[in-house]
Amino acid sequence: MQFDHAVDICDQYLDAFDVCWGQEYATGDAMFLPEQFTQFYQVVKQPEGNIYYIVEHPNRHHTWIAGTIGSVIQVVTQIQGEEDVRGLGEEYIKPTPKRVHEPWRAYVIPHHNNLEYVAEC
Repeated sequence: MQFDHAVDICDQYLDAFDVCWGQEYATGDAMFLPEQFTQFYQVVKQPEGNIYYIVEHPNRHHTWIAGTIGSVIQVVTQIQGEEDVRGLGEEYIKPTPKRVHEPWRAYVIPHHNNLEYVAEC
């Protein structure tokens, strides 16, 4: 892969600002109509030429920082051409013992947001 060293990325930077989404009318979430996420899931993860998108919305954990981290891992995998990129710190994680009972389900995202998830294979 070649990089254009004549491009100064600092000149490309426009602006950044914080938004307190809890005080905004919109929720700040990525919303999909039924079947849209499944239909476009693989498409939005693909690069456009040599431009790779590191964003949270093409991830099953969209609207969360975990979605962005998953996107970073996927883009690094695409750029390096490796299939087996392990998660950061994965070598330090020990298997958790089997639970005696099923844990309580926590619905962090309200059902009325009509979100649709797909399982990553």
